[in-house]
Amino acid sequence: MNIICICCVIQVMHKKILTIGDSHSSDVHSHWGKINIEGLEIIAGHIGPKLAYTLGRGAISDMVIQQINNAKLKKDDLIIFCMGEIDCRCHVSDKSKGKDWRQVIREIVFPYLEKIKELTNNFSEVYVYNVTPTRNTPEQEVGEFPFRGEPQERREYTLYMNKIIMENCEKFGLKFFDIYSSIVCPEGFLNLSQADASIHVVDPLPAQEFLLKNVLI
Repeated sequence: MNIICICCVIQVMHKKILTIGDSHSSDVHSHWGKINIEGLEIIAGHIGPKLAYTLGRGAISDMVIQQINNAKLKKDDLIIFCMGEIDCRCHVSDKSKGKDWRQVIREIVFPYLEKIKELTNNFSEVYVYNVTPTRNTPEQEVGEFPFRGEPQERREYTLYMNKIIMENCEKFGLKFFDIYSSIVCPEGFLNLSQADASIHVVDPLPAQEFLLKNVLI
């Protein structure tokens, strides 16, 4: 699959964006390295295959703080947290045996948002990236990226997690980075024409347009 490069270069005053999280924060695996806005520096703080659940429990706070310190950000530079896809693909189904999956997701999201706020309290522009749509892939444990739960179940997990994040970001002084409707197919799964061969969105246009219309204004 080939992604058409963005030819026009749009200029803004020099600003940094630090993405923090799993591979969806990466400038190699995800679209962040392909965004082309002159004057905008995107720093990818990929901390590995970490769960939103794990961040919410404070287990990887030191890794997040290190990424923030290394980036040398100003107060009004952007920080975007990109986590939750692994939770919806692997974690929620496991934790929902004998328990309401909606409650499982709420128990992930609220500590996740609270910890983000705690770790970024000195910054004014902190976003939570939407959980990307799941692939329409049957349940399987094969390979680097297991899929636990049937596709329709994972689709519901993802939609509900995004709903809870969106509804509660403002309560924590955070903002929601929402490009979900631009990267989903008509059946509600990841649009494969905008993705790599795995689980990552590589088309930079939706995120670039969101930045220009909602952030860099």
